[in-house]
Order: sequence, then C-alpha cells, then structure tokens
Amino acid sequence: PDVVPDEAATLAAKRALTSRIERAIAGEPVEAWLARLGAAAVPCGPVLARESVYADPQIRANGLVGEVEQPGLGSVTMLGPVFRVDGTDASPSAPAPLLGAHTEVVLGEVGL
Repeated sequence: PDVVPDEAATLAAKRALTSRIERAIAGEPVEAWLARLGAAAVPCGPVLARESVYADPQIRANGLVGEVEQPGLGSVTMLGPVFRVDGTDASPSAPAPLLGAHTEVVLGEVGL
C-alpha cells in the first residue's frame, strides 16, 4: 500500500513508542501497574484471559455471566452484553445462533 512520507514517519514513531511502553511495563507485574495507575486516578483494570473472565468477582457482581441452554450442548456459561442501559438485565438472554441459522435472512436483506 502507498504510504505518504508523513504517514510513514507517524507509523514509525508509533511503533517506537509502543515498543518503549511494552519494555517499560514488562518490568513489573500487572498488580503494580494497577496500583500505580489507580493512585494517579487513572481508570484502569487488567485485561483478563478468557479462562479468568467467568470467575472475576466484578463481572459476576455486575451479573454479566449466566447460564443459557444451547441446543445440542445443554447448559452453557456465557457472558452477557457488556454495554447496557441503566436498569436493564445484563445476563445472556439467548443461546448463540447455530452455524447458518440466519444465512437466509441476512442474504435476503442484501437482496440475494
């Protein structure tokens, strides 16, 4: 792809800055950075591994995890929507669609 000189310089600077930040934060554990950022009043939280999300106390306290009956699999633990309007239920409300479940509807909407 064509990149104009200013864009190339910007991308190079971004890569260099990202590399410096990665090296700096790699020297301390996540908890240390969370404490430091929290003390500076920076809203922050850890990026959780998929395996950790379902057990996270904050996620559970916000009702973002629930059980849904998934056809062919039985009861499945799922995350609910992460964006919601105050007072709405955040728990998952329906199973994930099966492969191809909406193909005809989607193709119909685009005129195929």
